[in-house]
Amino acid sequence: MSNVYLYQTSDMEITAQNELEHYVKQKGFKGHKAITEAHPIQSNWQERSLGKLLKNATTGDIIIMYDAIQCARSANQMLDLLLHLIDRGITIHFVKYAMQYTGKAQYKVAELIGLLHKIEADYVSRRNIEAIERRRNMGVILGRPKGRKNKALKLDKFKKEITRYLELSISKASIAKLVNCHPQTLYDWIERNSIPDRRPRKPRTRKLEDA
Repeated sequence: MSNVYLYQTSDMEITAQNELEHYVKQKGFKGHKAITEAHPIQSNWQERSLGKLLKNATTGDIIIMYDAIQCARSANQMLDLLLHLIDRGITIHFVKYAMQYTGKAQYKVAELIGLLHKIEADYVSRRNIEAIERRRNMGVILGRPKGRKNKALKLDKFKKEITRYLELSISKASIAKLVNCHPQTLYDWIERNSIPDRRPRKPRTRKLEDA
């Protein structure tokens, strides 16, 4: 009989915890073993509780976690983990991506690319959020100083990053937070620069006033 493990980190957000628990109930997993990771995510997954869990897991076992950020510090570490799962025949469920990865199963190239794109988008988002947080802790004032007029559009210097985020299908609301601007500013900038967008914003319709 396969064992089912529910893996999460101690600093996991409440929203993610609720989604994780809902997923377990929805899928009908019973008798699962909950494992909470207390070690810092900076260390390699093999050195944490996750490494011990995977060492003891056997073919057919199932591990459920919210996203890739929980188990690896980088995309390269994540690929190393997936290869380990293939060798051991262990299945992993990513709740956030609504995807599961089964060891020793045959995957289409498009499916693997889709999973890796979602994982890479998470790492890009985290790196930028951490960079912004470090700048704030250093006392750096983010955004345009008061009273200074724009010589160029505020978001022009982020063009490369914004284009990359859109290619990874990151929501524009999340991108606006990453570049520290109002969502409407980002919408206008994308339209003004004709930036390709895989998730175009639906146009708003204005109600006509009664005559």
